[in-house]
Amino acid sequence: MRMLAVTMLSVVPAHWPDSFSRFFLARGAIPASSKREQSIRQKNIRLVIVGVVLVLAAPAFFFFFLNMAPKSNDPAALMQTVGQVAGVVGAIDLVMFVFGLVGKKQ
Repeated sequence: MRMLAVTMLSVVPAHWPDSFSRFFLARGAIPASSKREQSIRQKNIRLVIVGVVLVLAAPAFFFFFLNMAPKSNDPAALMQTVGQVAGVVGAIDLVMFVFGLVGKKQ
């Protein structure tokens, strides 16, 4: 029965009053590693900044090569390659932006 109580109370909901969670922490029903204070995540601002820079760089790269396409020997192949590269850069920047906002545990 004690294991069931530990499992059910291993995560302290945010709406519980502090006195209620301290009551269970003092009796050992909630492991110390699942305290509300330890689950706060810190945003990784460097990843967010790189994500924003790349989201601006991907369309700039695409439109820069859009101006160069008429001078190319094979404009369709050039724009296909440039579009794929810009799409990959756009996907990478979205992932970095999301991971930066999610952050890491302190």
